[in-house]
Amino acid sequence: MSARASDTRVDPYGLDGARPLQYGPLPERIRHRFPIFKERVYINSCSQGALSDAVRAAYEQYLDDWDEKGAPWEYWVGRQEAARAAFANLVNADPDEVAVTTSLSAGVSALASGLRFARRSKVVLTDWEFPTIGQIWHAQEARGARVVHVSAAKDGTIPYENFERAIDDDTLMVSITHVCYRNGGMVDVPKVVELARERGALVLLDAFQSVGSLPVDVRELGVDFLGAGVLKYLLGSAGLGFFYCRRDLIERVWPTQTGWFADENIFAMDHTDYSPARTAARFQSGTPP
Repeated sequence: MSARASDTRVDPYGLDGARPLQYGPLPERIRHRFPIFKERVYINSCSQGALSDAVRAAYEQYLDDWDEKGAPWEYWVGRQEAARAAFANLVNADPDEVAVTTSLSAGVSALASGLRFARRSKVVLTDWEFPTIGQIWHAQEARGARVVHVSAAKDGTIPYENFERAIDDDTLMVSITHVCYRNGGMVDVPKVVELARERGALVLLDAFQSVGSLPVDVRELGVDFLGAGVLKYLLGSAGLGFFYCRRDLIERVWPTQTGWFADENIFAMDHTDYSPARTAARFQSGTPP
């Protein structure tokens, strides 16, 4: 079968079951998937990506399922597991290292609630962080955390020397953004991770501003935890995110902000016990999106 001019709307990724017939620059191959582009130039992806036909179809399928299937919990759990596997593949993690969350805030809050600030009390942030990160860590001051901010230089960058001064033997967590939401500046993540390792600290990476716009590989970056969501450059919708925890750390964190989908057996329906999952699912909460 040969390609024709009329074939330009064939899905280049084969999502509609057809084999791709057109090749060329990515924007030309997928532009038709975003109806709004027929009417205007869309430059608000830093807040919410343009609506694609795939996302609209997923919402329609959800509503159809509501009518046709009622409350099919096993089906919903299966969809959640498919999302977990997709997120894991996206950041080069294993599925049992990934929690499916409602937002980045939910994952980070679960992590913060499971830490103890006794032997080490310091949390190091930068002045590039999105408000939710600063607010969550400052909320831990009531539990004994001591929060320190790494400031930017006059040229807008954050020199490595500033991290060297801030991260010390009392540092429990270094919480950094991959890309600054205000100016697009980037932290040299592997270098900061190496410094944190030398001083016995853990590293959380906020990848919300980078995932979907550049490669994010938790193995290459070396981070211990990572949070992100699908709202912006993954072109999804609000209400869905994911949280990565390195496997050997999972059972060392005991979240107290939790819910029944964080339990080891969600269908046990046991209201007399708290037994969090032995996977990163322990960072989940209630009914999933």
